[in-house]
Amino acid sequence: MEPPPLIVTEGFINPWLTGAYGPGAGVLAVVYGVVVIIKAQNDYHESIRASKGYQDLLSSKGIWIPTEILANKALEILELRGKGKITLRPGYVGIPSIENRERSVFMENWYAPIRAWYNESPSLPHYDRSHERVTDVILEVGLLNYELYGNNLILHVMVKLVDTRTGRIIGRVRNSGILEVGSTKDLFLNDALGFKDAFSTLGFRLLNECLINMSLVH
Repeated sequence: MEPPPLIVTEGFINPWLTGAYGPGAGVLAVVYGVVVIIKAQNDYHESIRASKGYQDLLSSKGIWIPTEILANKALEILELRGKGKITLRPGYVGIPSIENRERSVFMENWYAPIRAWYNESPSLPHYDRSHERVTDVILEVGLLNYELYGNNLILHVMVKLVDTRTGRIIGRVRNSGILEVGSTKDLFLNDALGFKDAFSTLGFRLLNECLINMSLVH
């Protein structure tokens, strides 16, 4: 599913900005493929440009998409457990009802639509069953909280199992956690490998616990 951008503090980004600011300068940036959102905008038109810019950035070459990383891991885990033929849908599915993709004080412009996607039954996204990668059941993987706060990485992983014929939710689980990552200065050295490894360490643990709670793995 469409992930929110990584939330960071404004002072963090300046030494590590290796990409270009997207539309809505001062709002979005790319740091070694990781899309981050830096600060809130008070200007309406600037916020609209930032919202469109985020979608454009996610479609750009070389962008590191966290929910895609989690989906690939879910595929690996399920294949290792012998769960039959599993295919991965490339890219991501947009979260319905997200209209404003800027950073706000409480981020409810992001969080409310993401919670609605998670809680809705039948499932909100529409799957074209004529597509070769759409089967009877699909596992949707999303993120709610995705933030560097102080020396901690905060993640909230959401997983849903959906019957694509009816949209019925077969199961849904969410799981959150915090990982102490140390200095953010070190996280974004060497193609941001420190950050990406930290995300994988925490994200894969939370994902695996979700799959266990859904009885997909033991």
